[in-house]
Amino acid sequence: MHAPRSYKPTQDEEDQVMTRRTLTVGEAGRLLGISRSLAYQAARTGDLPTVKIGRRLLVPRALVERLLGEQREGVPEGSQLAV
Repeated sequence: MHAPRSYKPTQDEEDQVMTRRTLTVGEAGRLLGISRSLAYQAARTGDLPTVKIGRRLLVPRALVERLLGEQREGVPEGSQLAV
């Protein structure tokens, strides 16, 4: 059974996500503040780094955090970041 589209993770689920070294594409999208579909589009184009393990497509947390850190350096306050 699938969760409804408006599913909001519980605090416990959010805590578990924050301690894992990999994220699902949807979780990475939430972390980046983008939609799930945009996160999958970025994964397809290579803008979002992914690792395929079996049938799962995972996003290494360290690479996402590094990407965000690199893009934030030298960006004026209030500017939007391109992902």
